[in-house]
Amino acid sequence: MVQVEPWVDDVIVALRETMMEANPTCRIEIRDFGVFEVKITKAKPKARNPKTNEVIYVPEHRKTHFKPSKLLKEFLRQPLD
Repeated sequence: MVQVEPWVDDVIVALRETMMEANPTCRIEIRDFGVFEVKITKAKPKARNPKTNEVIYVPEHRKTHFKPSKLLKEFLRQPLD
């Protein structure tokens, strides 16, 4: 039996490191699976803390985004039996 776990772990580590080193953005496409992106958010000078109702400043930062491929999206939209 072939062990694929080390290979999968290596791929995930490589994806994570690439995304963490993004300066400031990156796009990683895996055909027929989807696209991982690091995007920049805009600063929000008047955000509100919902617990305390306090107005706070949220600086611009990076965020991750995943967009599934058309093939994956169509499969996931199928009704469950």
